[in-house]
Amino acid sequence: TASDIASGKGEISKSLEDALRAQININFPSDIEVLNGASQFLITRETIDDVAGSDGNFKITADAEMRILGFKEADLMAAFGSKLQADSGATLQLDDHAIDYGEPRVDFVSGSMSSAITFKSTWNREFDPRGFKKSVLGKSNAELKVTVLGLQGIKSGSVKLWPFWVKSAPSSESKVK
Repeated sequence: TASDIASGKGEISKSLEDALRAQININFPSDIEVLNGASQFLITRETIDDVAGSDGNFKITADAEMRILGFKEADLMAAFGSKLQADSGATLQLDDHAIDYGEPRVDFVSGSMSSAITFKSTWNREFDPRGFKKSVLGKSNAELKVTVLGLQGIKSGSVKLWPFWVKSAPSSESKVK
């Protein structure tokens, strides 16, 4: 019947889509980000032999394809970092981030996709702790304050030596914490 054929078409379509998605999950590179809605499933050929056999069954065969548009999130992060560093003029390192993608607009014909992105991040200036330790060895409290406040990006701060009778930083790097 027509409803049996419609049901069979639905079943073969679901089976093919599930099989293609399973293959993609297994074989797709793990560094590629695929947004929800950035895939397209198409039945490319369908043949229905609606003449039922002696057992009352009929035959449906189909071919399908799945198109997916994705991107490397690392490339997106690198682009954000390059833009931020160019705008700030500083060498920065990504400390923490969160990305929310909007609904993608996908054009499978041209192979393009666009999406709104909300990107929240924390970036830090590069800092060489070992080099800093070496730069403060043997300095007085006043010299230490000048050194600390001279670091790029530091607007205010204080220096405290302990115990109270100590008047300068140690001369040994192993004693500077």
